[in-house]
Amino acid sequence: MNKFYKILIITLFFQLSFAQTENEVPTDTVETNEDTTTTRNNTRMLILVTLEDEHPQLTKQVDIIHANRKEALERNISIIQATPREVKPIFNSNKNMSRVGMSFKEMKRGNSDFELILVGLDGTVKLRRQLAVEADELFGIIDGMPMRRSEMRTQRQ
Repeated sequence: MNKFYKILIITLFFQLSFAQTENEVPTDTVETNEDTTTTRNNTRMLILVTLEDEHPQLTKQVDIIHANRKEALERNISIIQATPREVKPIFNSNKNMSRVGMSFKEMKRGNSDFELILVGLDGTVKLRRQLAVEADELFGIIDGMPMRRSEMRTQRQ
């Protein structure tokens, strides 16, 4: 993972962890190897990078998530939109996300006017697409992640 994405992910996690509002972005406390307590964001971020506030692929992706709201919330998915002017929350994310310090130029890759980036709980990019992703495919990718498999085992017990 290149330096830009590490900075982006750290910045987003910092914003979500320290600027949360009640019942919006769940977090949990974990012990680190250094025996200090830190707060970790507990959402899988779907970052939608667009040139304009309105974009057909953005609308399609948001509609897909809203149509599958229960399943998206089960998987702790949050949606954030990044445009040249701002970064803003769309679904299950903090209202203060507009303060994220990364610029659109730093997030955008390639010549496409739409990009979808899925960031896992571990902070790594799990998926990058230039088109909206159907719910079955997105949920399949997430359900295949080790942390999600662990969550599903815990829920069955």
